[in-house]
Amino acid sequence: QVLPPGQLTVVVNTADDFHHYGLRVCPDLDTVMYNLAGLADPQRGWGLRDDSANMLAALQRLGEDGWFQLGDQDLATHVLRTHWLAGGMRLTEVTARLAAALGVKHALLPMCDEPVATMVQTRGEGELDFQTWFVRRRWRPAVRSLRLAGIARARMTAEVSDALARAALILLAPSKPLAFHPADSGRTGPAGGPAPGRRSCRSRHARHPRRGAEGSGGPPDGRLRPGAIRRDGGRAVWRYSGCFRV
Repeated sequence: QVLPPGQLTVVVNTADDFHHYGLRVCPDLDTVMYNLAGLADPQRGWGLRDDSANMLAALQRLGEDGWFQLGDQDLATHVLRTHWLAGGMRLTEVTARLAAALGVKHALLPMCDEPVATMVQTRGEGELDFQTWFVRRRWRPAVRSLRLAGIARARMTAEVSDALARAALILLAPSKPLAFHPADSGRTGPAGGPAPGRRSCRSRHARHPRRGAEGSGGPPDGRLRPGAIRRDGGRAVWRYSGCFRV
């Protein structure tokens, strides 16, 4: 809202994306897009403001439990994304088209075009995709380990590379680095993060049970305080996290 168009590029996590009833759902991209468009639901923290749930009610009437709550207007986003991806468009192109249609003035980029999925190896229930573990099972199965399916094939896009090269300031803002709770509390958290139990964001996210965002952020390099700034060549890099101390 402060910066003029062209002054901000947001590179968004896609490792929580998944298919739901055949539709490609990108929770983090959509949450950022709706917020930048001024359309987000401020109470729930996800989805569109004043959206209806007729489709969800119809699914429940047909015997489905409706564990992942897609609003009717939100559903249109996923239908078009899936349709355009099937037609050969890159996720970067699809995201730009959706964002432009909603009036987003800043660049919104997925971290990569290739599908990447956070898989959670649990104690007692085997491997679950992130949304099933986080939303449907509400974090109940203890986490043994994480696997990023598809990460070996993922490549930084030209758009992301160019944005990083041109950036004067880079802000890294993981939303919930302690979403995961490894079963062995003596081991470090995911992606080299702090040992679990130090300080958890779990209760805060309990108010928004439908969607997650970044699920496996690690601690800042160089033992920075939240909001601290370090120099990276000629650029200032600011890492922020309000959920762990380093």
